Amino acid sequence: MTNYLLHLGSLLFIYILLAQSLNLILGAGKLFSLGHVALFGIGSYVTAIGAVDYGLDQWSLIFLSGVTSSVFASVIVFTSGRLKEEYFAVATLAFHYVVQSVFINFRTVTRGVMGIPGIPSLYDTSLDMFIFIFLVSTAGLLILKLVFNSRLTLLLRGLADSEIVASSLKIDPKIVRLKAFVISGFFCGVSGSLFAYYLKYIDPSSFALSEIMLLVTIVLIGRPGSFFGTVIASFFVILLPEAIRFVEFLQNYTSILGSLRQLIYSLILFFAIYLTREKIFGRVI
Repeated sequence: MTNYLLHLGSLLFIYILLAQSLNLILGAGKLFSLGHVALFGIGSYVTAIGAVDYGLDQWSLIFLSGVTSSVFASVIVFTSGRLKEEYFAVATLAFHYVVQSVFINFRTVTRGVMGIPGIPSLYDTSLDMFIFIFLVSTAGLLILKLVFNSRLTLLLRGLADSEIVASSLKIDPKIVRLKAFVISGFFCGVSGSLFAYYLKYIDPSSFALSEIMLLVTIVLIGRPGSFFGTVIASFFVILLPEAIRFVEFLQNYTSILGSLRQLIYSLILFFAIYLTREKIFGRVI
C-alpha cells in the first residue's frame, strides 16, 4: 500500500508541474495549445536517450531536457504565434503529430514503437525517488509562481484580453508569447525528464494526443490562470479515477477500468469547458 501511495504521489507531482506549464499558456494567455504533450515527450526522450546511450548524469539531463523543449516551444511561436484561437490550436495539433511521427519512425534514435527501456534508476527505494521528484517539482513550481506574479504574465493576460490595446502600448505580442512559451516549454521538458526517470521506460504511446485531455481538464477545473487552483485540481483529477479501483462491484470487470477512467475525464472536461467557456473563449476586442 505504501508503494502504491508513493507511486501516485510521484505521478501527481510530475503532472502538477506539467499542468502548471500549460496553465501559463492556456490559463493566462488564453492560447489553446495542443502541443504541450509533445514538449513533455521531447523532454522524456532527451533524458532517455542521454541516459541510456550516452550515460549523462541526472542534473545535466534534466536541464538539457528543459532547454530542448524550450527550443521546440519557441518553434511553435515563430511558426504559429500570429494565429488566432482555433487556428493556433490546429497549428499546435499539427506540431504534436509531427513530433509523434518522429518518435515512431526515427527508429535509429527513438527505437520506434518499441520504446526505450533500461533507463537507469536514480534511487533504490520508492520513497527516495518520491522525495527527489517532490523536491524538483516543488522547485519548478516555486519558479513558476514567481512567473505568474511577474510583469510577463500581466502582459500575457493583457494580450489575451485585447491584443489591439496591447499593441497600441507598444507591447510586442510575439516577444511576450515567445518568453511565455520558452518558460512553459522548459518545465514541460523538466517534467518529461522526471517522468522518464520514474518509469524507466518510455514509448510513443505515453505521449498520445489523448493525454492533452487530462492536462486541459486540470487547468479548466482549477480555473484558467489560477496557480493554486491548478494545484488543487491536479489532486482531484489525478486521484479521483484511482478510487474506481476500490469499487467492489467493478473488481470483476478490470478490463473496462481504463475506458471508465477516460469516460470520467471526458465528462469532467465537458462540464469544465461549459462552466468556463467565457474565460477561455472570450470575446476578441
